[in-house]
Order: sequence, then C-alpha cells, then structure tokens
Amino acid sequence: MPRCLIGIGANLGDRASTVSRAVQRLEKSEGVTLLAQSRNFETVPIGGPAGQGAYLNAAALIETSLAPEPLLELLQQVESELGRQRLVRWGARSIDLDLLLYDQLELATPRLVIPHPRLAVRRFVLEGAAEIAGEMVHPSIGWTIERLWRHLSQALSYAAIAGPPGAGKTWLAEQLASSPLRRCITDVSPASIAAAVQRSPAAESSGRAVHTEIEFLAGRQRLLSRDRWPPGGDWAISDFWFDQSLAWSAALDAKGQSAVQAAWRRMQPDVVPPKLLIVLEAPPGRDDVARDMSVALDALSRRPEIGPVLRLRADDQNAMLQEASAALAAMR
Repeated sequence: MPRCLIGIGANLGDRASTVSRAVQRLEKSEGVTLLAQSRNFETVPIGGPAGQGAYLNAAALIETSLAPEPLLELLQQVESELGRQRLVRWGARSIDLDLLLYDQLELATPRLVIPHPRLAVRRFVLEGAAEIAGEMVHPSIGWTIERLWRHLSQALSYAAIAGPPGAGKTWLAEQLASSPLRRCITDVSPASIAAAVQRSPAAESSGRAVHTEIEFLAGRQRLLSRDRWPPGGDWAISDFWFDQSLAWSAALDAKGQSAVQAAWRRMQPDVVPPKLLIVLEAPPGRDDVARDMSVALDALSRRPEIGPVLRLRADDQNAMLQEASAALAAMR
C-alpha cells in the first residue's frame, strides 16, 4: 500500500490533546495504518493575521488503501470533527491536517496538489517529517526529506528570483529585502556589459551575443562569489539567477550554446547556490520570447541538484509577495 506523509498543526485550545486525538482518529479509520508519529514541535505562526498563538506541529506516517482524494476527504472530515473552521487563509486553527506526500505520486488538480507545494520550504513541517520519514523522496525535487531538512539548516540564507522580462523580479527582490537586516543584490547593468563587450577584441559581430552572455555570467559570479559573501545577517535576495544564462543561450547556435555552458561550468563552483529559488511564471498574454523563457527556466529549475523551488504566478503582485515572504520566514 502507498505510504503517505501527513503534516499536523494546531494553535487553538488544548493543542497537544487535539494533535493526539487527530492521530488516534486517523489510526482507527478504515484503510489507514499508522506507521509512525513524530514528537510535537512548538513553532511561531507564519503568515496570516497577526496576534496568533504558537503552533504545535507534528507529522504522521501512514499506509493507506485510500486513493488521494478519498484520503483528503478523510483528513478534512477529521478536521471538522475536531472543530476546524476555514475562515481566514493561514488563520488560527484548532487542527490542520495536510497531505504532504503520497508515495512518489505527483498530482495537480483544482482540489489537491501532491507533493504539498510548500513542503520543501517549511521548517516547521520538515522537522517532524525528517524524524519519522527522512528516507522518503520528494518526487518533484528528487531530494530526500532528510536532505531537505539539512538544506534548511545549513544553507546560506540566499534566495534567487528567476523569470522572463517584465515578470517583476526586481520589484519582488526589493520588497523582500525591505527589512534593514536583508539586502537586495541587483543584476549587473546591461549598459556596463555592453561597454565591456564593445571594448573586447573577442566580441566580433558574429560572436557578440555569446560574449555578452558570458560577460553577464562573469558579472553575476562576482556578485555571488563565495569568497566575498558577508557573514551573518538575514536573507540576501537577488533579482536574477546565475543559471538563467543557460536559458538565454538556447537562442544561440550550437557553438554559442557550448561556449556559454563551458563558461557556466567554469564559474559555477565559485557561486553561492540559492537556499530558495523563486520562479515567476510569465503573465498571461506575454509575447513568445517571455513564454519561451518561462519554459526554459522551468526546465532548468527542475534539475535534481537545484533544491527547493517556489513557483509563483506573476499576474498578482500582492499574492506573489505574500507567498514569497511566508516562504522566507518559514525557512529560517
């Protein structure tokens, strides 16, 4: 039978009792076998209305004969029995039961997305999950739960934002870095790159596009150099992703692509990798270039070495900022 990972949280009433009752109710349900339950972890609320009490979070590992949607229905039924009311998004709740993983299934319907779209960016979820299901693999990312947990604990607090032109990368980076303890890393200036290319004898007219992209890589390498990275502090957010040159190079001929890829491989070991990659989807109605860039960036972001990725629609700035802010807070 499929093994499933369930996230549990409560911040109203007798939290410990409610978490325990939820697990007992699941254990008694037909078609469900409880394999393990984590300890309870107290965490601060992330997102949602201010003034909420602390959460008690845990995780449960089950085996089930239920299909995904019937299992979701069971979880929602248990929530209702224990007093859950859905009034405000990310608001206080007596109990919250999230279907995080359903074996290696990847599913996206209007009602249910598996794996849970925020699993990889929530420390308060991964802590309990790693305790009881560290070997389970996140099918979209290709990392184990244990590796995701270690990544949140050890990686430098750096988020990169990728997206097609006009998606709002710089606006989002500036908004996220508005706190005094955060910093915004702005992409190298196209004018400075153009001047460098103009001065370079290697930039013949036939190879100007290739040389331009390699100059962008070199500038971004300097901005993200491990040797120059300041210690401590809160999040650093860049309005670019070092790997995005690989997407832009797709428009070059085979020789040009090979040159850009070789430069990327040479510089990449010196670059601080993002703890979180935020990918902005092209807004509806954009031109072919934006759509092609979105497709190329999406493919690059799904490589197994990338790690946690937050995919956001670029047509609603308020929602985009809310989701990204909550992700950064949940990964600290």
